[in-house]
Amino acid sequence: GFWGVREVAIKKFNCLAKEATLEPIKQEIDMLKRLSYRHIIQFYGETEIDEELVLVTDLAEGGSLRKAIKSNLIPPKAWSIKFRIAQEIARGLAYIHSEGVLHLDLKSDNVLLTRYLEVKLCDFGMSQVKTSSASRSPAEAKVKGTYRWMAPEILETKKPKYSTKSDVYSLGVVMWELAAHCTVPFEQLHDASMVVLVIKRGEREDLPDDTPSKYRFWVKRCWDHIPANRPEAHEVNLNLEEGIVKHCYHNSHDHTFFRAALSSSLLSVGHHHTAMVVPEIDGSLHRPGTHSSHYVDTRTINSQSTGIVTNVTKSQNQSPTTQALDEAEREFMDLYCRAMRGDHEAQNRVADLLLNGIGVPKSESEAFMWFQRAADGGIAYAQASLALLYVQGRGVEKNNDEALRWVTMAVAQGCPTGQALLGWMHENGLGGVERDDLMAEQLYRKAADQGSSTAQCSLGWMYLHGRGVEQSDNRAVEWFRKAAEQEDPRAESALGMLSFFGDGLRENEEQAAALCRKSGENGDYHGRFYLGLMHELGIGLAQDDEQAKLFFYLAADRGRKPGMSHISWISRSGRRREAKSRAEIAALYIKGANEGIAAAQFGLGVLYDKGRGVERSKAQALAWYTKAAEQGHQFATDRVEFLGSV
Repeated sequence: GFWGVREVAIKKFNCLAKEATLEPIKQEIDMLKRLSYRHIIQFYGETEIDEELVLVTDLAEGGSLRKAIKSNLIPPKAWSIKFRIAQEIARGLAYIHSEGVLHLDLKSDNVLLTRYLEVKLCDFGMSQVKTSSASRSPAEAKVKGTYRWMAPEILETKKPKYSTKSDVYSLGVVMWELAAHCTVPFEQLHDASMVVLVIKRGEREDLPDDTPSKYRFWVKRCWDHIPANRPEAHEVNLNLEEGIVKHCYHNSHDHTFFRAALSSSLLSVGHHHTAMVVPEIDGSLHRPGTHSSHYVDTRTINSQSTGIVTNVTKSQNQSPTTQALDEAEREFMDLYCRAMRGDHEAQNRVADLLLNGIGVPKSESEAFMWFQRAADGGIAYAQASLALLYVQGRGVEKNNDEALRWVTMAVAQGCPTGQALLGWMHENGLGGVERDDLMAEQLYRKAADQGSSTAQCSLGWMYLHGRGVEQSDNRAVEWFRKAAEQEDPRAESALGMLSFFGDGLRENEEQAAALCRKSGENGDYHGRFYLGLMHELGIGLAQDDEQAKLFFYLAADRGRKPGMSHISWISRSGRRREAKSRAEIAALYIKGANEGIAAAQFGLGVLYDKGRGVERSKAQALAWYTKAAEQGHQFATDRVEFLGSV
């Protein structure tokens, strides 16, 4: 149902039920009325309708933590997610303890998750105020299986004295559930046998070998046999928070983020827009007309609220690189911690890094979760990013309605990223909107005028291909140059390609190689592909099959099949043989092209396009590009569209 505009959960109970059945419900209502926190299920109200007690609370679309573990909604190896969930449970527990409340029944069944895996503690039917003299023995526990989460001091006496340390023990068991991807401690034992093991022998379940040391340490402290040795929940919260960012940093695939961030406003104060040169969402260069499902703008993230100040004493024994990485690690830790404390700008930045796998392991599902939080906080870039993920079905199921809702919100805030994305959706007829080149051009222009390099690139391709506008090489170059001024690798590779073929620019193979090298180094697969092509054909760069295969591989690493097809063509037995002159090389490509090899057909098209070893002929080039395009060669498709529009 709905509470105003908020979607909520509505629970109904029979008012005629026995008092013993209704007592925990009434007690939970009393507890929830006094608790209000982001990690506690929110209580909105109660009423009686037709002899039914109706409760209205937060809706937790993700269900219980137990269900999430059993269904693999939380992947078994997703330690960054497990760290964060454990930390949010500890934070919620610390809050209720600060309010003088003990939970007394903490377990995975009583931890709910929102649609983006934010923790909400629930089921306070057994809770009590710490100052109360009341106590409850194990025999009175209403929820089956609770024994397995109970602290030893609760199990070993008929009149236990509950404390915050009892809840912390249960927290340790829940953390084990997350780590072991198992939801029942000592599942193979009966309750009585389990109690003996825990009380008499101090036995605990084993943690998996791959459990991070920081996580393992705090699980063991939480379920220590002696209550006095256990930490308070707020200690666990703070230490797991630190553990999250350290784990992400030390388990990252590389330090790309830290190298790039050192020269960006992410690690400085007073800049209004980032200028990070980072790979886009999947390293793609969006080109109008290809109906590409890839899009991103990494240059319009507002960073006014970054607020990071570094004051590091540099050791004389440290190299500048080590000092820089140490500082970058501290900054990233600060960023992640602020994101977890509710800083929406920080959440947006963390999501962007997770989505691109920059400095941290790539995780689309976790990126979606952080974008969701930032978007709910009104961050326009996050709203646009959510729309993109919904369109592409990355980290979440495809949903055109949600995509359109979020991108509309971003555009309403005047967000250039949102404008560029909506333009892209109109250009390609995606996300439930009709294909409309005129609308796309208008939206791109609005975003481009605000400095969106993605929109500037898109306008460049529209003018180059004459889609929605009159074809103009000069206008295309103008827009690509504007984007290249922001060091956009997509624009650099586009200018490199135009220089290579002499389209709109003077044919300059040396300049083409320099531009493609620069864009390729910054993750653009177009630049990498054309570097491979130049080495393959010996045009603009020395003919070198091994270098060619390397660059094609780097381009193919982004899932681009043309790169792999060229590697296969180069690797064919005797491909080179005695072919040394331009004419001999051309003959080799003619033979391969006639055999139906797409890479050879594309290569032959390039030779005709540039008049190398054969007489220059745009008509012949177009014919061979078309044959390669029919086999799915993406770069051939680009040339077909361009030559067909000129």
